[in-house]
Amino acid sequence: MKYLIVMYNSASFVASLWCLSAITPLLLLVGNDISWMSIVAVGLIILYGSSISLFRKEKIAQGCWCKSDVFVYIIVPTCLFTYVTCMMLSSVNV
Repeated sequence: MKYLIVMYNSASFVASLWCLSAITPLLLLVGNDISWMSIVAVGLIILYGSSISLFRKEKIAQGCWCKSDVFVYIIVPTCLFTYVTCMMLSSVNV
């Protein structure tokens, strides 16, 4: 159990979620044909959000922010949200 907690709090876990989040719009688009794909996409979004809230929370609470934290917690989520929103809106119009 301790190994799972250490792995969950690692940067590689967040990085792997970034890689998986790129396929989220595809999973939502295929959700019309395969019903469980949209559930997988929503699960990835929830998993990513919970990992961001738990990852390095001690340093954020202490105010020890650095450039990489700003990039990981602000810039990349904003870009990902914009990308997913554009993909979803373009699929609705098609």
